[in-house]
Amino acid sequence: MLALKTHSHGERGFVLAIVLLAMLMMAAMALAMNRSVGMQSKMAANRARSMQFHFGQVAAIEDARWQLTRNSTWRTDTSGENYEYGGIIYNRKVLDCAITGYGDAVTVLITAPGGRDPLQVHFMWQLVARSTNLSVLYIADYENHRIRKVDEATGIITTVAGTGIPGYNGDNQSADLAQLNHPTGVFVVENGDLYIADYRNNRIRKVDAETKIITTVAGNGADPELQDGELATEVSLGWPASVFVDESGNLYFSDYFYHRIRKVDADTRIITTVAGSTTEYGWNTGDYSGDHGPATSAELNRPTGIDMDADGNLYIADYYNNRIRRVDAATKIITTVAGNGIAGYSGDCGPATDAKLNWPEGVFVDKSGNIFITGTWFTPRIRKVDSVTGIITTVAGNGKTGDKGDNKPAIKAELNFPMNVFVNDYGDIYIADKYNHRIRKVAGDTGIITTVAGNGHDGYNGDNKPANRAELNAPNDAIAVRHEKSLPSRWGWAIVEELY
Repeated sequence: MLALKTHSHGERGFVLAIVLLAMLMMAAMALAMNRSVGMQSKMAANRARSMQFHFGQVAAIEDARWQLTRNSTWRTDTSGENYEYGGIIYNRKVLDCAITGYGDAVTVLITAPGGRDPLQVHFMWQLVARSTNLSVLYIADYENHRIRKVDEATGIITTVAGTGIPGYNGDNQSADLAQLNHPTGVFVVENGDLYIADYRNNRIRKVDAETKIITTVAGNGADPELQDGELATEVSLGWPASVFVDESGNLYFSDYFYHRIRKVDADTRIITTVAGSTTEYGWNTGDYSGDHGPATSAELNRPTGIDMDADGNLYIADYYNNRIRRVDAATKIITTVAGNGIAGYSGDCGPATDAKLNWPEGVFVDKSGNIFITGTWFTPRIRKVDSVTGIITTVAGNGKTGDKGDNKPAIKAELNFPMNVFVNDYGDIYIADKYNHRIRKVAGDTGIITTVAGNGHDGYNGDNKPANRAELNAPNDAIAVRHEKSLPSRWGWAIVEELY
C-alpha cells in the first residue's frame, strides 16, 4: 500500500517504500530484543507489578544491592505523550546472582496526564550495584590491645593499629607499631581517618587514612585532673570509653571516671564539657540529676557509649543510671529517652521511658532515628526504641547468657555481654559480643544472626586469615564502614502493556 501512494514518483517512490518497510522491520526487531531484557507485566491502578529484569554478562556480587535509577519521563507508542515517573527507588537485595546474570523484582508506579492510563509504555532503566559485601568492619579488640579490620568482600582480618603489647610507646609512627592499652571505642570518618578511644592510656588517638601514622588528638596521659577550656592534648582524661566525630569534625568522647561527655572543637582544638557536672574523679562519684535542664548542670554516672542523630542531638548510654539520655542540639537540654533508672529487664512493647535497662553500655541511632541499646549484665539483649512511637522492643538476644543461636532468628540467640552496637543503612545490626569473643551480625532483611569475626576462643592467633577463624579477645566495639562500589551499569528497555 505504501508503493501505491508513491506511484506517481516512479522509481524514487518505490525506493522510499522499501526504506520505510525496512525501518518498520528494524523497529519490530528492536522491540523483540527489548522484550528479551525486560519482562512484560500487567498493570492495574497505574501499577506495574513484579517487573523482572534480566540481562547477561553482569559481573555481580552475590548478596549485592541493585538500585533502579529515577527516570524523568515515560513515552507511549500510541500518542507520544510524556508520563511522569512516580515510582519508588529500588533498593532491595538481589535474590540470586552469578557471573552471567541475576534476578529480582521491583514495583513501579506510573502517573499519566489527566489520570488516563497509557495503552503501552516503554521506559529506559539503569541498574547500579551497591554491595554491602564491600564494607570494612573495624573492631576494638580490647584484651588484644589492637584495632582489627575485616574486609567483608574477602572476609580476611588484619591489624591496623596496636602491637598487641599493652602500653604507650609514643606517637608519629606507623599505627601498627604503636602500643595501645585496652582500646574500647573506634570511629571512622568519611575520609577514612580512624579514631580510637585508648582507654587506659587516657588518650584519643587518630590514625591518618593516607599515611597510617598515629597521633594523639586528646589527652596527655597524665594523672587525672579535670581541665576544660584548654588544648585537648594538654589535659588529662578519666578513661575515655567511646568516641564520635560529627560532620563538622568536632570530636566527642565519654570521660568515664569524670562522668562527663567532652567535646574537642574542630577548629580551635579546645576541650569543653557538653554533658555532666561532676568535678571529682572516681568510680563512685557520679549520680543522677538534671533532666529537663541544661546538660552541663546534669549528673551522669559512668557514661559509656555515645552517638548523634542526623539533627545533631547527642545520645548517651548513662551506664550506672540505667538510662539513655539525650541532649537536644538546639536547646542543650537533657532528657531521658529510655530507661526508668532501675536495673533489670522489663517493658518490651511499651514506652521506652517506663522500661528497665540493665546497665546499658552502648547506644546507636540509625538513619531513621531509631535508638539501639545494648544491655550487658544478666539479661543480655539488644533493644530498639522506635523513633515514631517511642516503644521499646528486643531485636537480638533471648536474655540468656551464652553463645548459641547462629543462623537462627536473632531474638532466639544467646549473647554474652554485648558491649556496643552499630547499624548500617540497610538495617544490618553489628554486635560486639564481648565474652563470646565474636562480632555478630543480624541481617536487616531476615533477622537472622551470624558470626562475622571471631571463632569464640579468646586469644590472638594471627592475622591474614578468614575473620571467622581468627581469635578475638573481649571485643568492645565494632563499626562497619561501607565502601560502596558501583559495578558496571547496564541500560535496557522494558515494556508495560495489557492494561486492565
